[in-house]
Amino acid sequence: MTRIQTIERLTKDLALGLLINAVATVLLVHIFYSKISAGFDGKQAVTLISVLSILWVLFLSVCSLTVFLNLYAAVRSNKFYILLTYYLLPVIAAVIALSIEDSEATPLILVVTIPFFITQSYFCVRFIKALEKP
Repeated sequence: MTRIQTIERLTKDLALGLLINAVATVLLVHIFYSKISAGFDGKQAVTLISVLSILWVLFLSVCSLTVFLNLYAAVRSNKFYILLTYYLLPVIAAVIALSIEDSEATPLILVVTIPFFITQSYFCVRFIKALEKP
């Protein structure tokens, strides 16, 4: 893969990942909090939680900008380094968020963070497979 193709792939994957994660976040938050969304106050709370969750996904996506380190051949040639570029900062951010927040917020953080890492894993595997193609 050329440098320009790598930049295009990583940019497209980050944008697509952000979009997929934002939609998944809104759906999962509405499913997770479906019991409290009955009244007007409940709907406001779910909307606020959805917005905060999207901001969290945006923050994790910004942490994932380290994937552009894969532009360097030394990083791109080592699968462990590729994994670090995809996961290191988002994992650190998630661990810090889970350790700081109270126990009531832990399920919400997990509901938003786990789908992010699932989609991140998909794009990481896809990138590695693209590098292996001649």
